[in-house]
Amino acid sequence: MSLRSINDILQRVSVLREVDSVIDLTRGWLQFRILIALGFLGKVDADGLAKLLGERKKAVLDALRKLRLKNLIIDGDGGRYVELSSDGRELYEMVLGLVSGDLAVAGNGLRASSVTDDIHRDLIRSVYLYDVIVALGTAKNYELPLNALASIVKLSSEVLDDYIRPYSEGGLKLFKRYSVSSKLLGKGRKIIYRLSDEGLKVYHRLPDYVKYRNDWKASILRALTRSGHPRIVLKRISLTLSLGSAFIALTAAFLPTNLSLILIMTWVLIISFIALITETTF
Repeated sequence: MSLRSINDILQRVSVLREVDSVIDLTRGWLQFRILIALGFLGKVDADGLAKLLGERKKAVLDALRKLRLKNLIIDGDGGRYVELSSDGRELYEMVLGLVSGDLAVAGNGLRASSVTDDIHRDLIRSVYLYDVIVALGTAKNYELPLNALASIVKLSSEVLDDYIRPYSEGGLKLFKRYSVSSKLLGKGRKIIYRLSDEGLKVYHRLPDYVKYRNDWKASILRALTRSGHPRIVLKRISLTLSLGSAFIALTAAFLPTNLSLILIMTWVLIISFIALITETTF
C-alpha cells in the first residue's frame, strides 16, 4: 500500500470522525438518514420523511428534535417543513464528498478549528457528566429521577438523557438506567438513573468526595441539605436562610421585646455559623 493511499484512508477516517462527533452514528442512524434525505431533496415535511424512510412519524419527529438541538436543521414556513441549516449543509457536503470519493470536497468541510470544537464538546459533556455523578453519589441509594438531574444541571430532561445515556450502555457503564411507573395520576413512566459499581469508583476519586469525606463542616451541610453537590447545597442553604429569616421576623413581631431580641440574636448567630462553614467548605 502506498503512502498516498494511507493518507487518503486517514483523511477519510478524519472526516468520518467529525461526522460521528456531531451525529452519533451508533445511536443516531435515523438522524443521519434524515440529514442525507434533506441534503438531497431540500425542503421536506415530517410526513414526507416518514414515508420516504419507511419510519414511524413519531420516530422521525424525535430525530428532527435532536437535529434541531444540534443546529443541523431549521424550520420553514411556520414549521410546515424542515431543511438543512448552514451547519447541516456543511456536514452533508462532507458526507457526500466522503461517499463519492472526492476528498477535496470532504476535506473542505473539515474546519481549521475542528480540534477546538472537539475540546469544546468534550468539556461540555464532561461538566454535565461530573455534575450528574456528584448528584447521584450524594443522593439516597445513589439514584435520582432524570427530571431531578436535569434541574440540577439546568438542561431539559431530553437533552440531558442524550448526553448521559451512552454511559449506561456499551463498554463503560457509569449508570444504570431504568423506568418505573409514575405515581402522579397513576400513569406514565419515570426514568431513573443510578450509579453503577464503576460509577461509584469514579465518584470516590472525584475532588468533591476526596476533599470533603472527612470534613465535619461538609458533613453538617450535607445533613442540613441532604446533598453533597455544591450547587444543591448552596441553593438549599440560601432558600432555608431566606425562609427562616422571614419566619423569625414575623414571629418576633408578636413577642415581647426581650424574647424578640433573644430570638433575633440566636438566629443571627445561626446564620453566621452556617455562612462561615459554607464559605470555608466551598
